[in-house]
Amino acid sequence: MKKIFLFFLFVLISCGRKGPLIPLSELAPAAVTDLRVIGKEDRSVLLWTAPERDVRGRRIEGINRFTILRDSLPFERLPCEGCPGRYEVIHTMNPPEEKEFFKPGGSYELSDFPLTYGYRYQYRVSAVTEKGRTGQRSNTALLFWDTPPAPPEELRGLPGDRHVLLSWREPALKVDGTSLTEVAGYAVYRREEGTVYPLFPVNSLPITDNTYTNGGLENHRQYYYTVKALRKVHDSLIEGPPSNEILLVPYRMDLPSRPEGLVAVCVKGWVELTWKKSEDPEVVGYNVYRRSKGESKPKRLTEMPVAEPVYRDTGTGKGRINFYTVRSVEGPPLERESLSAEEISVVCR
Repeated sequence: MKKIFLFFLFVLISCGRKGPLIPLSELAPAAVTDLRVIGKEDRSVLLWTAPERDVRGRRIEGINRFTILRDSLPFERLPCEGCPGRYEVIHTMNPPEEKEFFKPGGSYELSDFPLTYGYRYQYRVSAVTEKGRTGQRSNTALLFWDTPPAPPEELRGLPGDRHVLLSWREPALKVDGTSLTEVAGYAVYRREEGTVYPLFPVNSLPITDNTYTNGGLENHRQYYYTVKALRKVHDSLIEGPPSNEILLVPYRMDLPSRPEGLVAVCVKGWVELTWKKSEDPEVVGYNVYRRSKGESKPKRLTEMPVAEPVYRDTGTGKGRINFYTVRSVEGPPLERESLSAEEISVVCR
């Protein structure tokens, strides 16, 4: 009887076992591998990408929160080789109210402030699942924090054709009023009406001069600019507060290209005009002009510029000589006209 009971117990245990047991640590999210930190004005900004897989390499559905850890050490205790990091949890980052989870593979950021001048800060991040499984700690992001430089002075700008030229004066002080011995570079920020300045500047590398040309812009569009100075502290670049803000509107210096290939044909009581479509990207339409024999100044026939290179004039009389020309029109806000196309004459019989 005892043998039968043990046999049934063995069968029950075997039926309940579906495969090898998986350690809970392998169900945790993989480590964040791209954590970095930048020093801006009065804070550090952490940036990272959420892991997409667990420790085993399998995709995870969602991340419930991130744990941010920090270790700090005053400069006077550096270097401190072999010193154990004393990381403390400084923040638990939860998803926005409208979302239940952080998206795997999504990009995230967090600001840490206030900071103490003369300190080295080390950061690490861990992802946590809904079931509370904490992932491995990320790579270490390092920031040497000290007094930022004061803002650059007298930011000015000169607009041109699809570009603007900026210039400014180097700051002589730090934000606390003490002397600034060297500026490590500058960062130029740009925004448009109704928007805020982005996290990153338009220049990918620090600008080492006091001038900068920002190209690839759209003519007649409003752009706002500000500049920040950079100070190098050990291996970190500290960005100071912004300069004055200026508004610039790039525009082309020359007139739009004039139309070419103007042709007039009499068709059943009207004159049909055609010409080559302009390849000038600034041209948005055309104005058509006509004058009669003996008139020195032509009259504009189009109330608004026509978009296509064709126009039908129904106001001409039979047997009368008319002279036609066309001008290209650039887009707003200037809406300037080009020089006139070569004038042609036509007589409808």
